[in-house]
Amino acid sequence: MPITAAQNVDFSINVLRNPGNDIEIEVFAFSDASCSTTFYLTDLRYFVTTTGWTTFSSTSVALPANTNGAYIYMYAADSGANFNFDHVQFGPTGTMDMIFGSRFE
Repeated sequence: MPITAAQNVDFSINVLRNPGNDIEIEVFAFSDASCSTTFYLTDLRYFVTTTGWTTFSSTSVALPANTNGAYIYMYAADSGANFNFDHVQFGPTGTMDMIFGSRFE
């Protein structure tokens, strides 16, 4: 369901980076129902360069009016890289209503 007015969101993620792996985490929002036109959210972009568990978070980041969807993009620069993530939270500011844990290698 699209939002018609700008709305603030919160995002948080815990990431375990293994030595030698560069990781990028980014949240994208879409302005169309087919999720092909992207709003670029510079406040929700992180480059993971520390080894060990690290928490990244942003609060009160504005999603533009007419946002139809969003996704969380995680990328490891090395094709053989692995990392773990846990306690991913994304939702309207003050709610963190979508919470899930997982592992990705």
